[in-house]
Amino acid sequence: MPPQPIYVETVIDADLDRVWQLTQDPVLHARWDLRFSSITPTGTTPDGAQRFRYELRIPGHRLAGTGVSLGERRRADGTRTSALRFTTTDRLSPLGDGRGY
Repeated sequence: MPPQPIYVETVIDADLDRVWQLTQDPVLHARWDLRFSSITPTGTTPDGAQRFRYELRIPGHRLAGTGVSLGERRRADGTRTSALRFTTTDRLSPLGDGRGY
């Protein structure tokens, strides 16, 4: 049986511009998101999404994977959206395939 997805939602008591900066900058994102030890941009897709490579260093092993991130900062109604998808072929990865919105 495949594992059940995990859904996490939280309220962040911070300025929206600061949260946006911390989630959209790959170096800053890896400082607070424990799923990633490093995130390195590798290019963009034709629709403007940012491709990246990530690593998660755990004792005795270095996991690696790839992903794509699309952030839309300004919409007509004032909302912002950020979507992230990542994957790995490493069978030891606790992350597997994932996404965030």
